[in-house]
Amino acid sequence: MVVPALTKTRDNSGVSPEGYAIGTDDNTDFSNLRDWCVAHEAATNPHTGALPNTGGTGTGTYNLDRVTLTDHWYTIENVFDGDAGTETSVGLYTLAIGGINYYVQTLDFEQDDLVCFKVLVPKEYKAGQQILLRYGFASAGVSVVYTWNCYFGLLDDGDAVDVGINVNTDLAQEITSGDAANKMTFDETIQVTDESGEMNSVAVAAGDVIIGKIIRTDADANDFRLISLQIGW
Repeated sequence: MVVPALTKTRDNSGVSPEGYAIGTDDNTDFSNLRDWCVAHEAATNPHTGALPNTGGTGTGTYNLDRVTLTDHWYTIENVFDGDAGTETSVGLYTLAIGGINYYVQTLDFEQDDLVCFKVLVPKEYKAGQQILLRYGFASAGVSVVYTWNCYFGLLDDGDAVDVGINVNTDLAQEITSGDAANKMTFDETIQVTDESGEMNSVAVAAGDVIIGKIIRTDADANDFRLISLQIGW
């Protein structure tokens, strides 16, 4: 691609500064240079252009004001023991590394144990996407089926915080432990919203607060050892 000719001559005198003598009245020159730069960029670096509105893939470096990606996962740190008499016990995995013991803290669920949590819906969330709860867990039991009752509430700006908040319930969901004892496993079975991203027909939006309560209901003797808790879509 040939750089467009400019109406001014170039100063090659060797005295700084050199260059094309372009004045503020040379709009044609600036326009030609701009068109050439845009065309050259599109021809040689197509990955730096705009992404399509729907779908599409690309590689390289992007400078984007806003983009919707798949598989967002955000760690929930506000996790609390629930009703009196149903608190989970805190457990520790011992990891011997190089002769030194390290510990991974867990919440160990038995039947009827529960925890509550709250999380702010991130600004990257796009209304209409189903939000799921992701467990990171392990179990001494092999391929054990654990069952859960889960309750979620939605707080929007201006909502009254009372028993009338919009809710979504996901009952009797089954989560199966790994095929080896103490194997780290991730599971995204639990549905925080319906498939349309709504709770009680109300759409979740970025900036909303979701509160939740998760209860183990099966009677298997093995503890379900929760290591991490995330929301995602």
